[in-house]
Amino acid sequence: MKPSFLFFFLLFFQILQAQNFAIGHRTEILIDASRNNREIPVEVYYPALITGDDAAFATGAFPLVSFGHGFAMGVDVYTNITDFFVPKGFIFLMVNTETSLFSPSHPDFGLDLNFALSAMQAKGVLSASPYFGKISDKTAIMGHSMGGGAAVLAAAANQTLNALILMAPAVTNPSSITAAPQATAPAIVFSGDGDAVVTPTDAHVPIFNGLNATCKHFISILGGGHCYYGNSAPFTCDLGETVSGSTITITREQQQSIFYDFALPMMELNLKNDASKWESFKDSLQNSTRINSVINCPDDFAALQDFDASDLLIYPQPAHSQLEVVLPNNGNVSGIYELWNSVGQKINSETAFISNTFSISLEDLPAGIYVFVLENNRARISKRFIVMH
Repeated sequence: MKPSFLFFFLLFFQILQAQNFAIGHRTEILIDASRNNREIPVEVYYPALITGDDAAFATGAFPLVSFGHGFAMGVDVYTNITDFFVPKGFIFLMVNTETSLFSPSHPDFGLDLNFALSAMQAKGVLSASPYFGKISDKTAIMGHSMGGGAAVLAAAANQTLNALILMAPAVTNPSSITAAPQATAPAIVFSGDGDAVVTPTDAHVPIFNGLNATCKHFISILGGGHCYYGNSAPFTCDLGETVSGSTITITREQQQSIFYDFALPMMELNLKNDASKWESFKDSLQNSTRINSVINCPDDFAALQDFDASDLLIYPQPAHSQLEVVLPNNGNVSGIYELWNSVGQKINSETAFISNTFSISLEDLPAGIYVFVLENNRARISKRFIVMH
C-alpha cells in the first residue's frame, strides 16, 4: 500500500517542528526608574522567522533567559551560547552592563539581571510592543564567572525564577556564597576541574552547597577550564587563565559541547515543562565519562513540573483595582499565593486559597510591574502582571 497524502503531510510537519528557529536580534535600552533612571543596555536574541535585526518573531511564546557576562568582558564573547540556545526556542537577554575593568558593581549587575526579566515580561503583555504575546511566564538567569556570582545575587532576590544556570561562578562582593541559601530556583552549576582562575573549592562548590533549591546538580567537567564556556577573549579571560596556571586537557569546543549537552535538558524541563528527556538526562549524569556529578534532586521532580503556567489565568492585563485568578480545574484546589514586586521583594505574606477561582484586591498597590506566585503540592509557578490606576 502506498503511503497516503496525510502520511507525507504529518512527516513534513514533524520535520518542520524539529528544525531550529532562525535568530532575530534587537537592541533595547531598559530604564530602571527605581535606580535614578539607570540605563541597562540589553542585546535581545530571539527565535525568529528569518535571521537578522528586527526580524519577525517565530510563532509561539518563549522563555526568557537573562545572561550575566564575566569580568571585563562584554556579551559579544558569548555568541556561541546564543547561537546554540536561541534556535532551540529561548529568548536570551544579554545584559551589557558592568563591563569595566575597574571596580564593577556586583550588586548593580545582579539587579540589572533581574530588571531585564521584569521589564521584558512587561513588554510581553503590551499590545503595542513587538514582544506582545511572544514571552512565556518562565524565566531563568544564566551567568559565567563574575556574571555567575551576580546571578546568585539576583536569584537570592528573585523567588519567581524557574531555573538558574551557573558557569564557574565567582565570589562577589557582597558574597555570592552568603547569598546562595536565599536562591531557591532549580539550579545547575558547571565547574571545570582544571579551573585555577576561580577554583572549584573556593567558589563553585560552596556556592552549590549553599543553594536552597529542591533540585540542583553540580557538574565537574573533567579537564575543563574557566574561560572555555564562551569564545576566546585573549586580553581578559584567556590571559587570566594562562597566568593562573589552569590545567586544561580538553578543547574549547569539547567543553562547550559538554555544557550544551547538560544545560539544554535542564532548561527544557524547567522552562518548557518537557519531561521527556529527564530519565536520559539523569542516566547521562550518572554514566558520562566526561564529567563527575553531584545530584541533589527528588526522583519524581519531573513529574512535579506538569502543572504549567499555562494552567493559570490571571486577568485583566493591565489590572486596575482587582486581579482575577482562574485555575482550570474540574474541582476545587488548595494552595498558597504570594505577590512580589519587580525587584524581587515579597509584598504580602503567603495567603491560602481553597478554590480554583478567586480575586485579589490591588487598590493598595502603586502602579507598576508585579509577580503573582502560586504554590501547591504539584509545583510553584508565577505570572507577571501590570497594575495601572
